[in-house]
Amino acid sequence: MKFLQMEYFLAVAKELNFTAAAKSLYISQPALSKQIALLEEELGTKLFLRNSRKVALTAAGKQFQKDLTEIYHQLEHAKANVTRIGKTEKLHFSIGCFDGADIQDFLPDAFSYLKKLDPNIQISLYRGNFLENRNALERDDIDLLFTLDLELAPDSSYQMQKIIRRKGALIYSDLSPAAEKTCPTVMDFAQEPALVLKHQLSPGITQSTILNLQKLGITNPKLQELENFATLFANLELGHGFAILTEGASDHYPHLNKIVLGEEFGTWVVAVWKKGNPIAELLMDCYPGNL
Repeated sequence: MKFLQMEYFLAVAKELNFTAAAKSLYISQPALSKQIALLEEELGTKLFLRNSRKVALTAAGKQFQKDLTEIYHQLEHAKANVTRIGKTEKLHFSIGCFDGADIQDFLPDAFSYLKKLDPNIQISLYRGNFLENRNALERDDIDLLFTLDLELAPDSSYQMQKIIRRKGALIYSDLSPAAEKTCPTVMDFAQEPALVLKHQLSPGITQSTILNLQKLGITNPKLQELENFATLFANLELGHGFAILTEGASDHYPHLNKIVLGEEFGTWVVAVWKKGNPIAELLMDCYPGNL
């Protein structure tokens, strides 16, 4: 049974005249008669009794009219609810992102893609350290988190997508003792402290930094753990140590330099969200080369 057939039936039941009903529906009378006949055939019962002058509802037709009228009232109520909610509903999407690092190579795209999905969507941005961001995602304070793949442990309740690959680099200051050399090498920094965030903020990144230093030949690094990226970069600028970060980490600091490392020292910026978040999944479909 088609929705259009129900509409045709109610028109005839109201008018009790096929010609008048066809006129109100803007269709021909033979087309209307054919649809009513198909409906009666599908239902296996007569809905109307008619002769050349009159049309009457059968008992089954009267019950069908009553039931369909109630359904139509429910449909009108549903339409009114949708219209009311649609006028007042404001889509909101919250994004979390690591602090202290460049985000221009991926975050503006996220805002642009979301606005294409719905120009009226309200987007909020939360920036914290790695631990704060993970906790915010767990509490549903944010819908989607941009972070680094090195700092995440596998979790089946989340979905993850790679966004952009960043090369690794040794970052140091003009004031660093090793910077006095024309072309300093990694080993020139072996006796300087390696600046890292506190282990509890991101155990994965701390462990990755230690492994990278060992691969670079600094087998017994002097680690200096810091509270946040702001403090880390302040120490770097003052020449108090070096850090293994991404290549672009020094771009906005005129007194910082870098030694770009091999591909094996790079990391991915990844997006992470809880399974079943439809806006996050639509957003991720917008990224080229999504995985």
